[in-house]
Amino acid sequence: TRIIRKVSDYTASGIASFTFLLSVFVMAAHYFACAWYLTGRHYIPSRTGWLYTFVQTSQDPTGRTPERFSQPYKSYGVLVDHYGGGLTSKQLYVTSLTFTLTSLTTVGFGNAAPQTVGEMLLSIITMMSGSLLYASIFGYVALILHRITQ
Repeated sequence: TRIIRKVSDYTASGIASFTFLLSVFVMAAHYFACAWYLTGRHYIPSRTGWLYTFVQTSQDPTGRTPERFSQPYKSYGVLVDHYGGGLTSKQLYVTSLTFTLTSLTTVGFGNAAPQTVGEMLLSIITMMSGSLLYASIFGYVALILHRITQ
């Protein structure tokens, strides 16, 4: 019974702390996704950046290609919400969140790659922050398991 109480004490405080660390990770992913989207949106007028490149290489649900439009970023709903049946702000947020989560977990990223110096700097900050958060979470899990087995 003494062992059961000891395990119960460590897991109760451990689960709460682990939940808190995961919440911090999710909040960081959300804020980095918002920053990633805003950074891409900032470079649209100069026709550079990840968002412009992403929209250029994407197809909308009707199968039209961006080359058929004079301003593909407007037809894809980047500057206006869901204009012309293109990408909605929700789809753009999910794309930003996907990039952010893959960068935070140090896996890498795919079609939403940084194109400008500002985007590269944000990517570096995201990856460094992700490695610290990731290490903190796994270190805490290891600590909980170590305390339980003592």
